[in-house]
Amino acid sequence: MTSHEFTLKMNREVTDDEIEALYEAGCDDAGIETGPLGTIIDFTRTAPSLAEALVSAVRDIEKVPGLRAVGVAAQPIGYSQPEPPSHPSRTR
Repeated sequence: MTSHEFTLKMNREVTDDEIEALYEAGCDDAGIETGPLGTIIDFTRTAPSLAEALVSAVRDIEKVPGLRAVGVAAQPIGYSQPEPPSHPSRTR
């Protein structure tokens, strides 16, 4: 199985009790952050595919009453930071 990294945006800010409930519901492979733009959960989940990892994370979140994922971000497969353009040396 492969480890997949992705972020889910929540429908609202979560409370301390809900954070504990999320970990108990199976989100123990995630970090939860709340800030001015709401709550996001960063997952590193092991599953056969990214789709299965996403579905299982969403299902775990929905075990906590009133919480649901409303957005997702994932790093594309094979993605790497682009190399800066090379500048040929200049001679006079």
